[in-house]
Amino acid sequence: MYQLIESYLASGLSQRMYRIQAHLTKSTFEHWLKKYCQEKGIIKSLKITKSFVPVKLTDNSSQANNERQQIQINYPNGVQLQCSLGIGISQIKELIGL
Repeated sequence: MYQLIESYLASGLSQRMYRIQAHLTKSTFEHWLKKYCQEKGIIKSLKITKSFVPVKLTDNSSQANNERQQIQINYPNGVQLQCSLGIGISQIKELIGL
């Protein structure tokens, strides 16, 4: 079971999405995740992954090139927000608030 937990941690998926793909019940997954984290001493680091993670983009490309590139925000409920890299922060805030 620890192999599945390690696979989840490396996957970048939400717990829900990983459980669906791995055909695990919520209670089984949470039991083994808790047990794994307690044994490895990583409970605090898992709590951090449930919140927003700051991202700093350091691309020096032209504005025209930025408009072709996209960023994607994946919400825990499966919703995906895709927008061009050149989008303004106020527009992102507005979309997140929907």
